[in-house]
Amino acid sequence: MKKNLIYRGPEPSHATRVPARRSKGSLRGSMVAMLPGFRRPRLIHFESALEYAFLCLMLVRDDVHLIQEQPPAISYVGSDGRPARHIFDFLITKTDGERIAVAIKPMQRVM
Repeated sequence: MKKNLIYRGPEPSHATRVPARRSKGSLRGSMVAMLPGFRRPRLIHFESALEYAFLCLMLVRDDVHLIQEQPPAISYVGSDGRPARHIFDFLITKTDGERIAVAIKPMQRVM
């Protein structure tokens, strides 16, 4: 295959896990985005309409430097005293260096 010298596609996602492609209960997909912390435009995966809406809101903010979906798992000790792990939906890095781990859930599940 010839290498195209004009077109360069987006970088692949940097997620630690790729969401399942099909779901009967939620919207799955990906978008191409460019942020100051990206070298080139790259794919960002989302697993629900709420995650998609959250991404849209984050991409228009001027204080967001970097977004990583499905960042590496966080290890912690659960309420039962056993080791546990959690993968947040997004890790947002702001232009001032602050990092925010975000879990997106419908309010009914939070309650």
